[in-house]
Amino acid sequence: MTDLVQNYLSEVFRESASVACSQSFGRLTLYRREYESDALSSLLTDPDAHMQVAIARLKRGHSATVALVEVDGRRLVLKRYNIKNFGHGLKRAIQPTRAAISWRNSHLLQFIGVPTAPPVGMIEERYGPLRSRAYFLAEEVAGPDALTYFTSPELDPDQQEVMGQALVDLIVRMGQARIVQRDTKAKNFIISPQGPVMIDLDAIQVHRWLFTFRRAYRNCWRPLMKSWQRYPEADALFRGLLKDVGINYRD
Repeated sequence: MTDLVQNYLSEVFRESASVACSQSFGRLTLYRREYESDALSSLLTDPDAHMQVAIARLKRGHSATVALVEVDGRRLVLKRYNIKNFGHGLKRAIQPTRAAISWRNSHLLQFIGVPTAPPVGMIEERYGPLRSRAYFLAEEVAGPDALTYFTSPELDPDQQEVMGQALVDLIVRMGQARIVQRDTKAKNFIISPQGPVMIDLDAIQVHRWLFTFRRAYRNCWRPLMKSWQRYPEADALFRGLLKDVGINYRD
């Protein structure tokens, strides 16, 4: 990663012209200044209260809870990364939170021109240097996930191929920067009217060394292809598209 990118990513974790930062013993809050408002401040102060009155609950998982909320007329996705138990809390306390990883990676993808949900803000609950629950807030991207889209019987074959090519190109573009999404399952992509958009960013990894990148990049296609195991037409489409970019995928 170039010094220019490193400098840019370091800026998104501190007070700057584009990012507001508030830090205390018990909390770190960051948000993009273009979204600044009283309504956003209210959400960042008490995100759990806004989850209770959300437009919709998108996920009620043990490790993460996701809700669709509205702020200043914008629909935003609020994701809370939960602490599952005491042992999990001890482990997470000294590691970067998944919210911080998603915040960083969303800015990284935007910087290199890979479509992702625009980041709005993040929160870390802390006890001094120790981290606990965390929240990541991003704009909603309208559209079906890729699994729903590419397995729809009503989908036009020509449009399916165009969007499939765009999805493959997105992952290839990341690879050109030695960036790998380890969890490329189809549900981690939204097919918007403008094309595929990557979501769920905490499994992205940047590789400094070429030999580690090559192995990770080869393996990163597996979750995507596993998504089509029960759908022969989609499987055939993506096998052909991968072959076109020089990847002979084997199960």
